[in-house]
Amino acid sequence: MKSKLLVIATTALLFAACSDSFLDRAPEGNYVDATFYTSDEALEAATAPLYNRAWFDYNQRSIVPIGSGRANDMYSPWNYPQFVTFQVTALDENLSGAWSGFYSVVTMSNSVINAVETQTQGSVSEAAKTKAIAEARLMRACAYFYMLRIWGPVILIEDNQKLVDNPVRPLNREEDVFQFIINDLNYAVDNLSEQSDKGRLHRGRQKGYWQRFIWHVRAGTMVVRVMKVI
Repeated sequence: MKSKLLVIATTALLFAACSDSFLDRAPEGNYVDATFYTSDEALEAATAPLYNRAWFDYNQRSIVPIGSGRANDMYSPWNYPQFVTFQVTALDENLSGAWSGFYSVVTMSNSVINAVETQTQGSVSEAAKTKAIAEARLMRACAYFYMLRIWGPVILIEDNQKLVDNPVRPLNREEDVFQFIINDLNYAVDNLSEQSDKGRLHRGRQKGYWQRFIWHVRAGTMVVRVMKVI
């Protein structure tokens, strides 16, 4: 009987001691979204993977056959000959690796933008927020620029959660992808700083990329005109 009373008393004490927020506690030894974005330095750390890890899947292998093979800068009968002889299929692992790699850049860029807009605290300066979003949008534009040149129509993703909620998406027209890239590049050129830390994007580098993009658009337009004449 005493044992039963002891168990009942202990259980009642435990329930009485537990408040609604007992299990809703941020880890004291690890960062979470709610506690990470508290300084300008934190935003620098959040955008750092956009310069390396985000591009790993593409740079690991796909960049060689797609970049050099299709450009006839290299040829080997044993390594990626299908890219030189124009016999690549949709099942090619280098092509699928590039597709997933570029979308890694896109989704990581979207995550940074969303975090800056929803998770940053008052101690983070507006200049740091704007710079982080500009870096993320430029990286996203770069990824879509590559995809546009390889595949033409692709899937535009601006909100990762909407993709999770509705993963089946149609391809967007090339014109819409072009406009999406232009919007991101315009934001970047207006909001990146004139100078930056070594290895980071700044306005001068972005203008160079913008000129490359415009050249590609004009070159593509010229090809279309020539083909219509032929």
